[in-house]
Amino acid sequence: MLRGAIHWHHKVFRYKGPNQDIIEACRKADWIDATKGWIRKGMNKSAIAKVESAFPNCGFHKTLLRLAKDYGGSTLVGGFRVTRGIVKW
Repeated sequence: MLRGAIHWHHKVFRYKGPNQDIIEACRKADWIDATKGWIRKGMNKSAIAKVESAFPNCGFHKTLLRLAKDYGGSTLVGGFRVTRGIVKW
């Protein structure tokens, strides 16, 4: 189950298979987190705000952007390279 959640959490479309409910919850949470709530996957803004206040990101998103820039020479190019390598359809 944990292996599946780690493997499939960057999947763009719905996951179907073993442990589907848990893997889907992880996948949706990751999309909500990665987009800072811009993509909400059916959750309302107030629920997302509660989670964000309970678990502050402490610079996580800023670090991701810096790492993308380090990897690709610019945030845009690095972000594209990283995304291309981790996203599953």
